[in-house]
Amino acid sequence: MGWSFSSRLTGDITVRALEQAITTRDITNYLILHSDREIQYSCHDYRSMVTKYNFVQSMSGKGNCYDNAIMESFFKTLKTELVYGQTYLTRD
Repeated sequence: MGWSFSSRLTGDITVRALEQAITTRDITNYLILHSDREIQYSCHDYRSMVTKYNFVQSMSGKGNCYDNAIMESFFKTLKTELVYGQTYLTRD
């Protein structure tokens, strides 16, 4: 729904991606945000935005690596087929 790029994986990258999704998409219905338990999804600013917009945050179960297996597989395939092997001059 939204995206953001950074050289570091921090909480602000997910906040920026969620802000972009909110401003560019017509989100009028019930929204569930599923993620793993990494810091970028559990930081205070991200969780505050989820609460502010009445979204539901769904996280992988603690210690359950299979919860998010389908999405992890999708992103691995996406990176393998479209990202790795490409040369990009800049992040832009």
